[in-house]
Amino acid sequence: MTLDLERLDAVATVAALKEGSVSPAAYAEALAERAAKHADLNALQSFDAGQVVQAAAAAFEAHPEAALAGLPIVAKDNINTTAYPTSGGTKALLRHTPATDAGVVQRITKAGGFIGAKAGMHELAFGITSNNAVTGAVHNPADPGLIAGGSSGGTAAAVAAGIFPAGLGTDTGGSCRIPAALCGVIGFRPTTGRYDSDGVVPISHTRDTVGTLARSTRDIALFDGVLSGDDAALAERAMTDVTLGVPRNMFYDNLDPVVDAAVEAQLSVLSAAGAKLVDV
Repeated sequence: MTLDLERLDAVATVAALKEGSVSPAAYAEALAERAAKHADLNALQSFDAGQVVQAAAAAFEAHPEAALAGLPIVAKDNINTTAYPTSGGTKALLRHTPATDAGVVQRITKAGGFIGAKAGMHELAFGITSNNAVTGAVHNPADPGLIAGGSSGGTAAAVAAGIFPAGLGTDTGGSCRIPAALCGVIGFRPTTGRYDSDGVVPISHTRDTVGTLARSTRDIALFDGVLSGDDAALAERAMTDVTLGVPRNMFYDNLDPVVDAAVEAQLSVLSAAGAKLVDV
C-alpha cells in the first residue's frame, strides 16, 4: 500500500516510521518537496531542506521508540529554537538565533521529534490575520486570496496544506484557534500553565500559552501528553453529556451567509449526535 504522506496525521506518521513503512529521511525529503510546492503560501519563515533530512534521521536514531520518534514539527516563529532564528515576525529580530530552545521544544526533542521549520505569523503576535508587513502575508491553503488567520497563521497553513503533520503555535486571545478554524484544522489552547512557557516571545504573562495545531484530535492528545508530561488516557465522553453554548446574540451579527450556513450545518450534526445546544 502506498502511503499518502501529505495527509497522514502525526500519529499515523510516527507509526509508519516505527514500522519501517517509510524511512525518516524519505519522509523528510517528501516534506521538503511539499514545502517547495506550497512556497507561495508563505507559511514558512525559516526552512532548510538539507537540514530537515539530517535532523529526521538523527532524531529517529536517538529515540526510535519514543512518542514522536523522527517526527518533524513546524513551530511558530515566536518560540525559541537553536536550529532556526526566532524573529517574532518583526524586523529587529530577523537574524536572532537563541542560545537555548524553549521548554516546549526541549520536550519535543526528548520525545524524539524535532523542529523542522519556523512558521510565519502576525508581527509580534499582535493580530488575527497574519498579514505581516515585514515578512509578507501568510495565505490560506483553501484560497490564497483569503487570510490564514492569526497570529499562528503560518503554522495553521503549513498543517492544512499538508507540509507538516502538526505544529506549535501560541494563544493569548485565540491565536491558535482562529487560524485553525479559518484553515480547516484543529487548534488547541490548553489551560494556562499546563505547558512550559519559557523561551516564548511574550504578550501577557497571565494569558499566554503555547498551543498545538493538527489534523486530528488524537494528534492534539498525543502532543498534550508530550508537552504536559501527563500521559493519562483520555476518558471517553458521550455527546449526550456535552452542552454547547451558541452565541447567536452577538457573533451572528452581520454574519456572512456562507459562514452562517456552514455553522448551522455543523450544529445540526452535533445536535443529532446528542449534544445539547443552548443559546447564550
